[in-house]
Amino acid sequence: MKKFIVVLLAALALSVPAFALEADVAPFEVWLHNQKLEHRATEYPLLVYKDITYFPMTYDYVHRLGLTSSWVDGCFYLSYCPVTSSAEEAPAYAPEVSKIKGEIASYPIYINGKLLDNSKEEYPVFNARGITYFPMTWRFATEEFGLSCFWDGKLMIGSGRGVIGGNDFRVPENGRLYFDRQVYETYQSEENPGYLGHRYIGDKNYVFDPAARTVTESEYMPKDYLSDYSYRGRIDEKLKISGNYLMYENILIDDLADYVAAEKTRETPLGINVFGYEFDLGGGKTLINVDMNYKTQYVQPHTVSPTSLWFIRNADGSFGKLTFEHEAGFKMAEYIDGKRYLSLEFYDRMGSFYDQYGCKTYIVNDDNSLTPVEDADHGNVRLVGQSGGKPVVLATWKYEREGVSAVNDGYFAIESDGSLNKIYPYVYSDGEISYNGHLYLLIWRNNTIVDITAGEEIEF
Repeated sequence: MKKFIVVLLAALALSVPAFALEADVAPFEVWLHNQKLEHRATEYPLLVYKDITYFPMTYDYVHRLGLTSSWVDGCFYLSYCPVTSSAEEAPAYAPEVSKIKGEIASYPIYINGKLLDNSKEEYPVFNARGITYFPMTWRFATEEFGLSCFWDGKLMIGSGRGVIGGNDFRVPENGRLYFDRQVYETYQSEENPGYLGHRYIGDKNYVFDPAARTVTESEYMPKDYLSDYSYRGRIDEKLKISGNYLMYENILIDDLADYVAAEKTRETPLGINVFGYEFDLGGGKTLINVDMNYKTQYVQPHTVSPTSLWFIRNADGSFGKLTFEHEAGFKMAEYIDGKRYLSLEFYDRMGSFYDQYGCKTYIVNDDNSLTPVEDADHGNVRLVGQSGGKPVVLATWKYEREGVSAVNDGYFAIESDGSLNKIYPYVYSDGEISYNGHLYLLIWRNNTIVDITAGEEIEF
């Protein structure tokens, strides 16, 4: 926290003079994610200016609001980033006051990658006590930050993820893309003051016409999703364990002697379940994932001590085995300009708990070796599709659920030499699809489709 404030103050020292103002410390109750904020006697209380509540963008509040921020070269960057968890810092307490002086922010401010013209804002961003304060207007709170707000004598703010949500793009059909959303309403609980609940109302279906650049409601909806599972072909019937060996259509692909021996040493050996999926890598190669677990006396199949194996099946029917440091899950594969691109998600498996390591993207070479797509600034590189004939990855400094840089992270094209070229700033997406050479992002919090290839936003 102290380091953040020092950097912030240093940046402000370089900014030009700004217009002074005076804001009231919020006199009403404020609840964030169903917890009351005891903010009035803290160093950075919530403020009211022009009848709008302002939040201080301290490290703790930024993360509790589901955002990420950075200061670079005197510019303040703020982006929506709903991480799974965030450690709360103890606030620094100060004598309680009723008013705090500040000034309209005159330094460059980027919201979700876009420069804000603060001079034209009715409710401008301002700075008080060396911290940037943001207004909780509908535009910022709901459309930019993905929050749901409710007022009933007190301000209640909750995550909009359960209220503004829907499904990814479905399989393209007739030159159009289909998607749907669930509609909820927000209400205040009578039993628990300060608690926000959400009631399901119904579904809405939409169709996006990329040629006309229009989105309309639709009664028709294709059944198939374009998701991870659309790449999967179940191959359970092709797999079996014969003695100590794993077989694919009666072809030996692996020696399971240790795994089989361990099963036989159990008090009640019941055998081994084996099942799998295959994914087309293009150019005659297929990625095969085989999962196994010991059978139990419980309802079958029941996962106990799972083991996941990865193979590449070549065009001539031969197999090559892939070995990874951690457990892996398939994310996406693309075959572009004669090259195979593969994205996997890595984790440690501990019962039902998953400690995520993030995503990696590889080029699958003809000899089945893997060349990682990486650079020094990004530990998490996830393939999301293609744009203009080039593969595109979402590259972030940490795993997406753990942290994102509002400055350095974003969407990058993979160049012919394997380097990453940034083509669009970081935007949290609820789904991506490549269609007719364009890469589209579906963003539910502000009902927008982003065409990364054209650099255009289509609202609906």
